[in-house]
Amino acid sequence: MKVNNLFALLTLAAFVVEEIAHRRSRNTGGLPAEPGDEGQATSRMDFFDILRIVELLFLALILSTKQGTLTGTLGQTVLILVGLQASRIFARRVLGRWSVLGVLQGMEMLLLIVVMIPRTAPTPMLSQGPPWTEFLALTGFTAYGILAVLSAAFSVSYAVKYFAREGSGAYEEYPPLADSERWSARCSGKAFYAGLAGTLGWFVCTGASLLTLLLALSAILQGLGTRLSGKPVFSGHHPRAHLLWGVSFLLFLAVIAFGLSEFRIA
Repeated sequence: MKVNNLFALLTLAAFVVEEIAHRRSRNTGGLPAEPGDEGQATSRMDFFDILRIVELLFLALILSTKQGTLTGTLGQTVLILVGLQASRIFARRVLGRWSVLGVLQGMEMLLLIVVMIPRTAPTPMLSQGPPWTEFLALTGFTAYGILAVLSAAFSVSYAVKYFAREGSGAYEEYPPLADSERWSARCSGKAFYAGLAGTLGWFVCTGASLLTLLLALSAILQGLGTRLSGKPVFSGHHPRAHLLWGVSFLLFLAVIAFGLSEFRIA
């Protein structure tokens, strides 16, 4: 077994342990039944913080392997996961919503599983631009991935609340629709610019390609969703904006799944 796969499996195992521990804590009363009861999270470190730091360490170890280079999809995706994991460690102090953090954990697991699936490697793309364009491409791609996934996580929380029966466990556990939408829009507004920057960098480096097309389209959908969410409506929330953000995330997931961002420096 390759070392990077070992660290990836350890990360997935730690995610599973965290989920099991979370469920047991909920069942035994260790976590509040109502999300609002959490209020402001305490500043002291607990078991879940330590476990998330261990998961972050495993992800960092993947980057230290030969396969974890940033010229490959694995390294690029793991760098995005490092940013998401850091968000999970600190976001509890801001959100006080274990349900949203659980959704984000599930999306991290999805990204890690997708990037581990064996596939026929695409033809490596030659870097044709100056060094700053490579930096712009990778930085924009990474920032966009982090923000797009965060936006999608809140959209999933929105969808669960939207379709859940009033008074049910899921309805009570997830944030109000307006709160989820506000956080999605915040992340999406920044993702739009990061995505355009990443697209520009890739375009200068590699020219027109399926990667630049999908990345640009994904970023545009982020911007359209943000614009739509800013329009005043009677209900106070915008389901169609979340649909745009969801499709945008799926396009980005396709970029990762097909390894379109792999390249080699000429």
